[in-house]
Amino acid sequence: MKNSSGNSAPDRRSNGTDRETGVLCRPAEEAFRKGLNALRGGETAVARALFEAAIKLERRSGANKIQPRYLSYYGLTLMEDPTRRPMALDCCRRAVKDEFFNADLFLNLSRVYLRLGNRAEAHKAAMRGLALEPKHSAIQQHLSQMGVRGRPTIPFLDRSNFLNVTLGRMFRKGPSRSA
Repeated sequence: MKNSSGNSAPDRRSNGTDRETGVLCRPAEEAFRKGLNALRGGETAVARALFEAAIKLERRSGANKIQPRYLSYYGLTLMEDPTRRPMALDCCRRAVKDEFFNADLFLNLSRVYLRLGNRAEAHKAAMRGLALEPKHSAIQQHLSQMGVRGRPTIPFLDRSNFLNVTLGRMFRKGPSRSA
């Protein structure tokens, strides 16, 4: 395929994209990297704005689909707004569906599930990410922070059985109950 200059090289657009080879939109990638730095620095609102900008820049560049990384981290930052939590989960799920080989996206999905109170799905997502990268330190740290469930007090009964729940609360280690 020849471009406007008569070469058979891919047509590079002025915004830094290369639609044939999938090179990223440079301004979008720059906004994404700044968003990551803001997120690491604890500036969630700034990070959200930068991830949103990266998504918009990617769309404007004519990309067929948004980078799953952008969606995943945008979804992670949406968790700060209780009204946008369903959208946060949707963004992270879509990202994992599109890029199922990226352990970082599974970590973000796990964090979102955990913030929503769904420990079982959070654990599944983290384990899928760990299966992709067994030495992924952030996932290992996340799993250790989640903690490990102890065995039910009465193992032959279901974990949610009234006796297991009641006895588990009675024997649980931690702060003493006030009388």
